[in-house]
Amino acid sequence: MKILHLVIRHYERQNPGLMTRALEFVRAGLGDRLEDTIVQFTDEFPPMPVYRGQLSVKEYLSGSSNGIGHRQVSMEEMLLVKHCQPNPASNPTRNSSMIQFYKEQPIRIQSGCWETF
Repeated sequence: MKILHLVIRHYERQNPGLMTRALEFVRAGLGDRLEDTIVQFTDEFPPMPVYRGQLSVKEYLSGSSNGIGHRQVSMEEMLLVKHCQPNPASNPTRNSSMIQFYKEQPIRIQSGCWETF
């Protein structure tokens, strides 16, 4: 997945504000459900400061790093996780060593807009 982050960074250099516009576009269609999904996703797949207990999910999402808002970072992570799920090599039913990395069900059940991504 790291290569996909690099592709997005490269594309963002050519199209400044891309992820901010994408976040606003999705928010316009989903409203509060997007915020709920971002919070749940960040809780399920915490970045290091959240994982280490240095910040709460809400504190993390209100911040930024290197000029990129953490909501945009979390949305990018959601897009990439959702994009990589159909990969047969990472299918937990075919590769039992990968099952620990998948927790799709709580996001789908609780937010209702996971499928949008």
